[in-house]
Amino acid sequence: MPTLLSIEALEADKLYVERQLAGTDESPWGTARLMWQNRLAEINQQIAELALTKSNYATVALIFDGSPVIGSGDIRLDFTTEALDSYQKVVALTLAARNGVEMSDRGRLPGGEQARLFIRDLGRRLITA
Repeated sequence: MPTLLSIEALEADKLYVERQLAGTDESPWGTARLMWQNRLAEINQQIAELALTKSNYATVALIFDGSPVIGSGDIRLDFTTEALDSYQKVVALTLAARNGVEMSDRGRLPGGEQARLFIRDLGRRLITA
């Protein structure tokens, strides 16, 4: 399933390769130009393949930064669970509002099952001791 981040990364790579390609000389003996042309074709193919892949599910990337994040691979579990719980509630309320669902002051949110979130494609290790 394509992700917005992977498509954005490929688009950024494409811009970089196009700049490199524009800066290479036209010499028929130069291998740099051929290398950048091949890389550009490869990136264009990957973008086209991702564009053809359809999904019925929305995707989001949540990126945490600040004091609960330690280095590039660790994050406090209590912060993560609270943040994900709050985000889940926002998604459920937004879906209910868009669908015109009557919301009560208390109790379960009608249609909340349709807004369940799943965690996939974790960028780092999950838990270390």
